[in-house]
This record gives sequence, structure tokens and C-alpha cells, in this order.
Amino acid sequence: MYCRACGVKIGCRAERCPLCKGELSYTPVPTDRYIPPAHLTEEVAFKKGTIKKRRTDVIAQAYFVFFVVTTCMLILINIYTNPKQLWSMIYMVVAGYIYYCIRYTVIAQSNFHARIFGQAIVNTVVILLLWRLYSGPGQNNWILITWLPITYFLSELLIGIYALLNFKEARKKMISLLILCIFGVIPVVTAYVADVSVKWPAIAASAFSGVVIVVTLIVGRNHLVDELKRFFHV
Repeated sequence: MYCRACGVKIGCRAERCPLCKGELSYTPVPTDRYIPPAHLTEEVAFKKGTIKKRRTDVIAQAYFVFFVVTTCMLILINIYTNPKQLWSMIYMVVAGYIYYCIRYTVIAQSNFHARIFGQAIVNTVVILLLWRLYSGPGQNNWILITWLPITYFLSELLIGIYALLNFKEARKKMISLLILCIFGVIPVVTAYVADVSVKWPAIAASAFSGVVIVVTLIVGRNHLVDELKRFFHV
């Protein structure tokens, strides 16, 4: 039989449970239909989550070691063979971005909003770094013309679709969408500062950010106010 309080299996007749000391009832409980107490179910789920997190942390740590070792090797080779052209920086940026994706997106425990927001910010840093390394003022700057506007357009679109499909949960995190849309001015500002040859993608992406801001303020203004109050403990 099983103790109904703690779920321990008891193989002999006793008046009290040897584990929790609670009184025992000898009403037969089918073993195939036994449902453990809620606290035991939560404990098992917590242990499984801890084991899974340890495994994913090992993967991330192993990749980080690989990233550091290979980056150092390629930088030394680059300096020794062709110091004027830092091609090793491309590998460092791409491999670092892959590590970020593995550690903070693929195996992260954070919510969907935080993952997309983090991706947008990291993508911005990567794009601007590549632009500074391999482009410059007066050039075509295709990476600023295409990838930077696409990054913000897709990020805001994904969070917007998620908010529509999961409104009850997403309405508690609308401030992250609002902040991302405020950062949406980066493409158009960068386009004019860098004086890119084609500015309409950046203008379109920033305009889309403005539209999303207006819609968010109209639809979720009450939730935004509540979230700001909780954040500032008002």
C-alpha cells in the first residue's frame, strides 16, 4: 500500500507511516491508478529540469571552450600570415553569435519576448561590427541596407504574432515589445549617419516600429501601466 500523505510505499501493516508519521488507512489503492501528491510531482519535475539544465550547460561550456581555442589560433595565424586583413574577426563574430544562440536562445529558460529581444540587440551589434570592419562611409553598405532593417522588422513581427496568439500571457510582457520598437529607430538613424545609397528599407522598418508602438499603446495601455507600476513598485 501507499501513504496518501507522502506517497511512500509500505510493505507491512502499520498504524503510522514510517516516513511522515501520518496515520495510515488500509483502503486498497490500485497501484496502476495511484496518483502521487502534488508536492512529489513538482519535486520530480524540478529534478528532471535540473538534470536537463546541467546537460545543456555542459554543451554550452564545451562550445565556449572550442570557440575560445579556435579563435585564439585563427587570430595568431591571421597576424602571422596577413596582419593587414583581419579575416579572423569574421570567424570570431560568427562563432560568438552562434554561442549566444546556443546559450541564450536555444537552451535558455527565459520567455519568448526576452529571446527575440536579445537576438535583435545582438544582431545589431554583430551587423554594426561587420560594417565597421569591412565597409565604410561612401560605400554601398549592403549589410546596413538589408540585414539591419530585416532584423528589426522580423523581430517585431514575431513578437507581435506571439502576442496575438498568446494575448493573456503576452500582455504581461508588452513593455519588452515597446522597448524593442523604440530601438527600431536604429536602422533609419544608421542609414542616414552612414549615408547608405538605399534608405527606403531602413525607413520602412522604422515606420513599422512606429506603427507597432501606436498599436501597442492603444491596445495594451492598461497592461503597460500595470507593468510599469510593478517594475517601479508603485
